[in-house]
Amino acid sequence: MRSEISSVDNGVSAQGMGGGLQWVRGDDTVETTLGALALAYTLERERRRELRPGSITTQRHALSTFVRSAGWDLPVKRLKPSHVEKWMERGDHSPATLRNQLSILRGFCRWLVKRGHTKADPTLDIAAPRQPRYLPRGLPLPKVASALDASPDTRATLILSLMVQEGLRCCEVSSLELGDVDPTERLILVRGKGGHERVLPVSDETTRALAAYLTEHPARVGPVIRSYSRPGRGIGARHISALVSAWLHDSGADATAHALRHTAATDMLRAGAHVRDVQNALGHQSLATTQRYMPWVVGDLRKAMGGRTYKAPEPPAAATGDDAA
Repeated sequence: MRSEISSVDNGVSAQGMGGGLQWVRGDDTVETTLGALALAYTLERERRRELRPGSITTQRHALSTFVRSAGWDLPVKRLKPSHVEKWMERGDHSPATLRNQLSILRGFCRWLVKRGHTKADPTLDIAAPRQPRYLPRGLPLPKVASALDASPDTRATLILSLMVQEGLRCCEVSSLELGDVDPTERLILVRGKGGHERVLPVSDETTRALAAYLTEHPARVGPVIRSYSRPGRGIGARHISALVSAWLHDSGADATAHALRHTAATDMLRAGAHVRDVQNALGHQSLATTQRYMPWVVGDLRKAMGGRTYKAPEPPAAATGDDAA
């Protein structure tokens, strides 16, 4: 039984049909099992270059876990909502991860319906897990300074600076290419979630960190943040996240890598930046996402909302005999 979605499929060949891919066994019978079609869907999106490298890995992993749960050889026409519900009941992932994986599965199921492999989308009535609501917290300046001072090398300093100065996500640091950097104008092109792009100015600290890193590890093309063991290749977002979390922990900050992005947001707002500008800088699609940072920077609002009362004034206490004397 197959359990992983990969680019290699022994014993099965691909044939173009209707702009997509069908998978055919050696006996020429069309393969319509869940696993084979999940593989076909993944390779079709790769062939059309609809996915970035990091997204390819994420999609393969999500579909692999679903195929493993429902069964590689399950005829796709027998796919039911109960298969999706069972898969979503896993307790080893956060709500955010489950929401992301369900979104990937929805795309696959829509493809199945569009290609005529099944009539009904089994994910239609599946509710995404609710994410706990929280106020994002940034790090105080001394914690950030300690992390930068304790960074082990120029690559680490650059990664930290890109996250806390420019507000980049780990996946955005990972996907940053040297061709995305304009050293003359000091601008970077950032490719964010969903393929959305934004152009950001590069801070003085990041400019110095980038120059120091490229002096030690010169390159003209390819990823900015490169592997030490395989210098021509980049490192993944998960690896960057783990590295940054470890650096923060070693410097005495009990925080994850994403806390640096929170720090960038809150500090920009505290410095007087307009919330719309911060939204654009962080690449938030919704202003509501950026506004979650406001409670940490609304000292004037706290003052304006305090000190009020709507109760009727209490009557003065009646005078006692002693008071009257």
